[in-house]
Amino acid sequence: MHIDYQRGFAVNKRVDVVINSANGLLLLGTSGAGAIRDKSQPLTLKEKNEYLSILKSLPKSVCNDYQRVYKEHNWTSTYAQLGCLRLLKNKKGHQFRRGQAVLQNTWSKKDLRPIIHAIGMSYSLSKVNATRLPASVSTIRSAVTKALNIASSLEAKSIAIPVMCVRKTYGITPETSLKTIVSTIKKFRNSSINKVIICFDNSTSREYLKKLG
Repeated sequence: MHIDYQRGFAVNKRVDVVINSANGLLLLGTSGAGAIRDKSQPLTLKEKNEYLSILKSLPKSVCNDYQRVYKEHNWTSTYAQLGCLRLLKNKKGHQFRRGQAVLQNTWSKKDLRPIIHAIGMSYSLSKVNATRLPASVSTIRSAVTKALNIASSLEAKSIAIPVMCVRKTYGITPETSLKTIVSTIKKFRNSSINKVIICFDNSTSREYLKKLG
């Protein structure tokens, strides 16, 4: 299996399957997740109504957090985020746990590649705020392993994955995250995957890539 290090977003790489560094709410925030949101299409009126309907059906703390974050950043909801909400709805309003991975078959009306959300960190929510549940070596290892299993089941030959959860408040350093991802990939066996692009997609991970030379 060939492993390549590259700057940029996983969703912009020419691979069969994209792995996203996700939170348990599947809220598409910044870095690679934000690139997925921005690369997708605006919602139609029918889709906007579905989006709002799903939000209202979720626990109030989840609905409030989505609305708060989108308002604070002035983001626009797209087809990719609607797909995430559909997955969350099927979870009956509960978050996906750290260490899980979940397949999103449809996120774009033009790009037919699947996205796998690898959940390294998450949030504990109340009606008014969110407390971060940080990533760890074990949550990243578990999430990556499960994401690789899903990609393998899809018979993907190539994947792109970001260095996960490396912002200062996310609980893990770029060095530890990268080592964990690489060691997990190298231990993975019996797979169709023969190419992995590890993406350095935000300022923290890109600074670390410079140190690697």
